[in-house]
Amino acid sequence: MLAGEVLEQLQDKAKLNTAYRSLNNFFYKKAFKFLVSNRLNDEDADDVIQETYIKVFEKIDTLKDDSKFESWLWQILRNNMNEFYRKSSRKNNVMFGLDTEDLENLTGDEDVKVSYGQKYVDQQSCIEEKFKLFKEEMPDRHYVINLQKDGVPVEDISIRIGRSYAATKEFLSQSKKKLTTYFEECKDLETS
Repeated sequence: MLAGEVLEQLQDKAKLNTAYRSLNNFFYKKAFKFLVSNRLNDEDADDVIQETYIKVFEKIDTLKDDSKFESWLWQILRNNMNEFYRKSSRKNNVMFGLDTEDLENLTGDEDVKVSYGQKYVDQQSCIEEKFKLFKEEMPDRHYVINLQKDGVPVEDISIRIGRSYAATKEFLSQSKKKLTTYFEECKDLETS
């Protein structure tokens, strides 16, 4: 698909679903490779791309020269990537010598490494920590499970991860099985 065709669909607000698919088919794989090559993990790369899509849809009317659509699109992606780096550098400056009062104030968005061989107080804390560990050790599988949990159809997930529909269904199934093994230690604990 050519950049001009994608631009034309974006400008026709009545065709937003078609425009999203066209934009995704035209841009996603190239953008994803670019972001991963710039040291973003799969989940963060996807977030940056989604933010880019949002800005493209919001600002499409500001594009003055249709022939500059593709460079305009890449500029938005680069700006979003840089914004992501700025935000994550602030987030990653979380101190790790936290006391009990500080731990109560955590929102869950902090990047905290999971300690191995840890004893858990209750089932809920065990599950939360094991899920963080799963994310750390298998980010690609964590990513697809979260997409499905968020209601993204398997067809769209397959586009995002560059696999066929059938291969994506199998990958999701295997990912869920692997995640289940992480929770084995939690099943005998009392619920909180």
